[in-house]
Amino acid sequence: MQRPISAACRAAIATLASCCAPLLAGTGWTPLVTDGFGDPSIFAYYGPVRASSGLYVGAIPFMGAARLFHSQDGTSWQESVTPGFGDANNISITPSLEFGGELYAGTTNSATGGQLWKTTDGSSWVQVSGPGAVDLVGLHPTTTFGGELVLLSNSWTGGASVWSSPDGNVWTEVSARGFGNPQNQGLLSAVELNGELYVGTLNSATGAELWRTADGTTWSQVTGVGGPTTISAGPSAVFQGHLYVVLQDFMGAVVVQRSADGATWESVAAPGVGDPDTFGMFILPQTYRGRMVAGTQGLHGGAIWSTANGLDWERECEDGLGIPSNGGVLPSFAFGDELYVHTMANGPGSPQLWVLDPVQQGVSFCGLSPNSAGPGASLMAEGDASLQAECLSLRVEGCPPDVPGVFFVGTGQVASPLGDGTLCAGGSIARVAPTVQTDALGMARLTLDYDAFFGGLVTPGGSGINYQFWYADPTGGPAGVNLSDAVHVVHAP
Repeated sequence: MQRPISAACRAAIATLASCCAPLLAGTGWTPLVTDGFGDPSIFAYYGPVRASSGLYVGAIPFMGAARLFHSQDGTSWQESVTPGFGDANNISITPSLEFGGELYAGTTNSATGGQLWKTTDGSSWVQVSGPGAVDLVGLHPTTTFGGELVLLSNSWTGGASVWSSPDGNVWTEVSARGFGNPQNQGLLSAVELNGELYVGTLNSATGAELWRTADGTTWSQVTGVGGPTTISAGPSAVFQGHLYVVLQDFMGAVVVQRSADGATWESVAAPGVGDPDTFGMFILPQTYRGRMVAGTQGLHGGAIWSTANGLDWERECEDGLGIPSNGGVLPSFAFGDELYVHTMANGPGSPQLWVLDPVQQGVSFCGLSPNSAGPGASLMAEGDASLQAECLSLRVEGCPPDVPGVFFVGTGQVASPLGDGTLCAGGSIARVAPTVQTDALGMARLTLDYDAFFGGLVTPGGSGINYQFWYADPTGGPAGVNLSDAVHVVHAP
């Protein structure tokens, strides 16, 4: 189920984003870089990625060498190296991941072959003796497997291949070129599920393929995923025991398949699936606050989405973050409560970097009531407290996993025993439909729709309103039900 953002929220976001407001409609979306680092020729980013030495972004111009930027705080940025590491043929730089205390970055270079570089501090970079083959035009350190660093290479002639290294210096080719098919010219990503590493290919001639290995060297092709019309297969994330793979066909249509064992696959609903305006999708390998996150590319603007169960998705932002030229909005990484994303422009316009750090609204009161999961359930209100915007979400955590619950509001504040907990939101009470289910981590979230809920109890200004969460806890106490603490919010019009 995908709940659309209200027209008022959409208008508020577009207005604020168009004038580069500090926060996007009060929801916590903050622009970090909006001008291509001052270079109008930059049209795409790789990253940002996070390392112990800060944030890194690879920037791609229309012409010339790629650039690499570094920041300690996400606000002040410096160029980390000379463009292209001093080689004008390095047309892209992909900062990737840390291994052995060093950040690795790969390049795309069709003249002399892709290069591999590493740093400990972001200012001193050392070139690594990588595979060294001229036809391997792109080198991308991707993940670790079996304690070794894994490198994906691209080749437009002999076929792409997988490499690994125990120390980041000595590299061994651990797959056949193109897995035996030279039309497998690119490798998109690598993700581990149940002790096996999955790698997807880019193949516009005979169809993208998915391969896996348990020992790092012996590979077998995965059946039941993709097909001859699929040009790319990107294993993206493992979420709640399933591997999710994003597939794209010749016409740009997106399909998402998942599997718990690599043998049985099912197609699942996801943002953009079946939408003719969507031509790209990326799922973040990490979870964000216990949820899986995806970004889309579309003719009318991409968006960020999240899901608690892999099936039902909610928007985390408006199309294009409210900027019409942002055709793609793609997640980069999650760190604590922060989600970093980058945009891609449809036509003129610079790509941007944004961070989501949800704005907390209201004041908590009443304390926690212990439950079977721990010290108790904690309720938060996040987003914009404006009733017109309809951008406020309630999020509860610390509940038992996979139990039903109901958010409700009260006009007063009380402290009365109820079930195995305490009723805090009293006075006139109204249920916030619908019933929700906590996820595997004991979290639940609901974006509020003031046109449908509350029976007229929520009004702007005044003394505010009180929110609380009731939930089932069959093993927690004699009553089998409990409540969260409460949060008091004063709403704007």
